Amino acid sequence: MIAADNGPEYHFAEDDEEDHDTAETRKSVKWAEKSLRHRFFINKKEERDYYTAASEGKIPEEELNFEEGPNKKTGLGVDHAKEAELENKRL
Repeated sequence: MIAADNGPEYHFAEDDEEDHDTAETRKSVKWAEKSLRHRFFINKKEERDYYTAASEGKIPEEELNFEEGPNKKTGLGVDHAKEAELENKRL
């Protein structure tokens, strides 16, 4: 899928679309981010958009403090309200 003027359009995989290796890679990256207290980004635009959203209050405080749960997805492509609802159902 390629958008006409905005470059490539990426499809974010849902939980049921992730294979085992992808899920384990995501967990490893999350572990490294939490250990180093540093977020990793694909490119500068993604990093800039993330910190802009954080300054606008669109990123949960627990994510900004590296306190999110081990299976919780992070970043701009995440519906944080939906994630919170799923987390509450798991408890």
